Amino acid sequence: MPASRVAPRRLSTQAYLLCLVAAVVLPLLAFAGFLLTRYAATEQARFERDALQNARQVALVIDGELAGLVALLKGLASSSALERGDLAAFHAEAKRLVGERNEVVVLREFGPRQLLNTQRPFGAELPPAVALSPAEQAAFAAGRPLVSDVYRSPLSGEPRIAVALPILRSEAPPYVLALTVPTTRIRDALMPAVPPGWIIGIGDREGIIVTRSARHDEISGKPGVPEYLAQAVGRSGTFFSTNFEGTALLAGYYRSDFSGWLYAANVPQAVVEAPLRRSLLLFAAVGTAALGLSALLAYLFGTSFAARDDGACRA
Repeated sequence: MPASRVAPRRLSTQAYLLCLVAAVVLPLLAFAGFLLTRYAATEQARFERDALQNARQVALVIDGELAGLVALLKGLASSSALERGDLAAFHAEAKRLVGERNEVVVLREFGPRQLLNTQRPFGAELPPAVALSPAEQAAFAAGRPLVSDVYRSPLSGEPRIAVALPILRSEAPPYVLALTVPTTRIRDALMPAVPPGWIIGIGDREGIIVTRSARHDEISGKPGVPEYLAQAVGRSGTFFSTNFEGTALLAGYYRSDFSGWLYAANVPQAVVEAPLRRSLLLFAAVGTAALGLSALLAYLFGTSFAARDDGACRA
């Protein structure tokens, strides 16, 4: 007897309907996933643009504050008492200028000797001034004003910054006239410019924190996070890093030509990824519901068709 031939197994009606549903629904889900990926990339790009814009805006605000201090200092440098070398009269003028504000006027040599300091009466013994860096000495020798890095006040120990002008005269040794303020002055100017949900930080040329919109009192005057600073290269840009609290964040930074300081706008990475997470959850829920409903309908219709076929064959 010839070997019996086994007829190929036919797919059931339910299986055909399930394949048809999968052929329609799965490409739609794949396309929706593609759109979701594009949306996530667009949202991240938007946050990166916002980070750069916020950093630049803060730089404009703080550089404006520093420029105002330089203008005040230039006015003081034109004093006739300073011109004729009457330091006692100049000390009185400087004291009247700063009044009860947190500003301090210092007149010093290029070396460590302070000639006057409005925090002390004229003629009082003064501690050595903070040493000038080679870059600062070169700027002063060229007659340029500059904004200092953060330093600890020799008198109070608090972190301060200074704007300074060289006083260059042909028949007298060169002096440096400086107006110093605590870093809280920069914080107070910064806070109105901080967007909700963002953390703004400002670092000096050496990576020391000038101020930060959160935890200023703890962090001002301390070095920044090395891993963070290592990525802030060039004039401006964005990157992902962690902050003092260990929070992952997206940072946008801008380095000022006026002060040389680094301005950074930071937003938690969780905030950047929140739209994507919400969309993924919605996509998963809708996709699961669509597949489940389609499979159920395919099964019900397939069962109905199969029952009709069986009835027709028996008739």
